[in-house]
Amino acid sequence: MGGASSTGLPGARSAEALSRLLQTVLALLQTRGRLLATELEEERAVLETRVLLAVVAVGAGGFALLLFTMLGIAAFWDTHRLLAIGVAGGIYAVIAGVAAWRVMRLGAEKPPLFATTLAELEKDRRALREGTLTARVAAVAAAEDAP
Repeated sequence: MGGASSTGLPGARSAEALSRLLQTVLALLQTRGRLLATELEEERAVLETRVLLAVVAVGAGGFALLLFTMLGIAAFWDTHRLLAIGVAGGIYAVIAGVAAWRVMRLGAEKPPLFATTLAELEKDRRALREGTLTARVAAVAAAEDAP
């Protein structure tokens, strides 16, 4: 008689523990999903702004360069037209080189995509290994609910 109730009890405890574990994992995945979505939204907004500003800069800069080049060549047309064209070409080559160098530097300085999400997942993995995952999820959920 006592054996029947004691065998049901460990099964109930196991089911309850499994339920808590699943709730913890789902809460963890929900939090990480929100973090990932936030990072994607921020990245999209930054990219849109950068593309728009790049288009404006290229268009306006191109017209300015064209007009100043024509002005310089026109000023030296009678005396040194080939030199004026060569100098303008050299200036453009230097500008292109500096811009290409800067683009490469920007790519090297940018943190990896989803760095924050990956760091949080690493903390979760460490907490799972140490047995403190439930406390970590509760702390993160409390922080999200705070105003």
